[in-house]
Amino acid sequence: CVQITTLSGQVRPTRSRPPEFTGDEVRGVFFPDVTKLMRGRLPTVAELGKSPQVGANTVALPTGNADAPDNNDPLAWKRLITPNSVEDLIKGGKLALDQLVTTPQAFASGGYPQARREFSQLAVLFAVSEVYPDDIRWKASAAAARESMARAAANTKVGSLPVFNEAKARLLDLGDLTRGTKLANATRSELNWAELIDREPLMQLLELALEEKISDGVASQGAFQKDPDQLRRYAELVAVLGKVAISDEMPDADDDDYRSLSLEMIQAAQQIVLAVETEDAELARKASSRMGQSCSKCHDDYR
Repeated sequence: CVQITTLSGQVRPTRSRPPEFTGDEVRGVFFPDVTKLMRGRLPTVAELGKSPQVGANTVALPTGNADAPDNNDPLAWKRLITPNSVEDLIKGGKLALDQLVTTPQAFASGGYPQARREFSQLAVLFAVSEVYPDDIRWKASAAAARESMARAAANTKVGSLPVFNEAKARLLDLGDLTRGTKLANATRSELNWAELIDREPLMQLLELALEEKISDGVASQGAFQKDPDQLRRYAELVAVLGKVAISDEMPDADDDDYRSLSLEMIQAAQQIVLAVETEDAELARKASSRMGQSCSKCHDDYR
């Protein structure tokens, strides 16, 4: 610092000019939205004025209520997945079922277990569309689609001809939806996440997303740059499935260890999304590794 003398004879330092940074210089160092990585409910102004009842480093876990209003919930649906990703994943499910629900023979000889996973994922995605706080495609038909896809998933545990016929009918519904037709089905059930997807297909979907989409997408700089939209889409899907896994109705939702592992997986998924936004392949690779560790630990403890 350079010293200057005032008229009163006092000597004071001249402050240096603060440094100036561009967005590129701090990319990957600071988070664009730090609230996406925060765990637990943000305190209200009234709560901040109260004396803490727990240690200063304690972080409250989210309630796990998938139907709770967004407010400042770090696990709010709009923080976990974008409308574009929901739409793309639903379209992808329809295309996958086009290849699985072809003939009764192919369906019975191995197509039905994969179809069950796709119907389960579609049931969850339409449920997310149903409760999503913002405008999202197919919202008007989301409740009816959620119910019919969940019913198809529940029945597709065998490859019988009646099950094939129902799967074919639900595929026709999906075709109508993607062409802009509103489903006329009347919804008869309330949204219950445990009735949408069983643990087995949920874990299978998480494993497929990690091993076939995310791990391959972060394997190298070239792989990361090849299809960042797909990488983001499946990271957001993992975050959604992680939240569903700890919703109040699901098994083991009240197990702290299970919830902690699920939250670690969600946080890793959100870091992958951040890595895509900041074009940081190394961050994506590290987050994918942490996600894999959380999944492996969960499988070891709860399989």
